[in-house]
Amino acid sequence: MPYSYAIISGIGFIISCLWMLNPSIQNYDQLAVVWASLHRTTFLDEIAVTLSILGGSATVLLICGIYCVRLLRSKSYDQVAFICLAVFGSGAIGWMLKYLIQRPRPDAAEALVQSYGASFPSAHSIYSIVIAYVLLFIFQKQTHSKVIMMMIGLWPICMGLSRVYLGVHYPTDVLAGWSIGLMWIALLQCAFNKFVYLKTNNFLDKI
Repeated sequence: MPYSYAIISGIGFIISCLWMLNPSIQNYDQLAVVWASLHRTTFLDEIAVTLSILGGSATVLLICGIYCVRLLRSKSYDQVAFICLAVFGSGAIGWMLKYLIQRPRPDAAEALVQSYGASFPSAHSIYSIVIAYVLLFIFQKQTHSKVIMMMIGLWPICMGLSRVYLGVHYPTDVLAGWSIGLMWIALLQCAFNKFVYLKTNNFLDKI
């Protein structure tokens, strides 16, 4: 399964790069941001801004940090290492690509929140994949796990759409962010399963 995710996310990232380099697709990117700005409402503005705050690096570090403390108490050091690599590794890849590609943000006049760094890829979209993975692991054994899993699965989608709605990212930035987050998690899972988790019933196989 991790290999399939890695392949799918790799294709998604390639598509986002090709679309970004295609002038005609870039026009659609811009039109999507303009369309979203023309359909804003006070209610949706509040939701999108809240998502922007909750989906930032500070919240991701807080949630993962609290869970890692819990894991440390049970001496689950391997799981802590995986989560730390997932968070910091994906973030480092995203910001490195921002620096290398330097894609300008959409028109700042249309933005509802302040943004930092270049536009491609969307860091919030990367973090949304990572935090969804961690939350899936935390809640997978809950009584209403299917409902919870579905809600968690909607988190990256809502986060990505909100970035376009807020006027701080293009759709291709979001697609790239999702792809990077999923690809990094999948490759990391493959590496841990192959080189670290040689025992049976390891926690990574449960997801």
